[in-house]
Amino acid sequence: MLSAMMFLPFLWAIFGGDGQSGERFLVAILITSFVSGAFILSGRNVRFEKVRKSELFLVSLVLYLMLPFLACLPFISSGQGVGLWAAYFEAASALTTTGASI
Repeated sequence: MLSAMMFLPFLWAIFGGDGQSGERFLVAILITSFVSGAFILSGRNVRFEKVRKSELFLVSLVLYLMLPFLACLPFISSGQGVGLWAAYFEAASALTTTGASI
């Protein structure tokens, strides 16, 4: 879903004539799609077993930490001097819709 949502700014950049930003979004889309596909393929199981609470907690923790990192990739590569933690905070506030900004 995240890589699909990154497709809109990619199209906006391409049709707006900003090819450099389009390339950055395309790379972010490809990385996000690869990581998502890896999670989907690793989660496939031939046998269906009952999920333990510890496994649900671990998956939730990884997703809550990984999604903002994947969403901040276009911020980091923008070349505007945005650091990793500032971009991570912006992406986390965007995903949680808190509205906080730095």
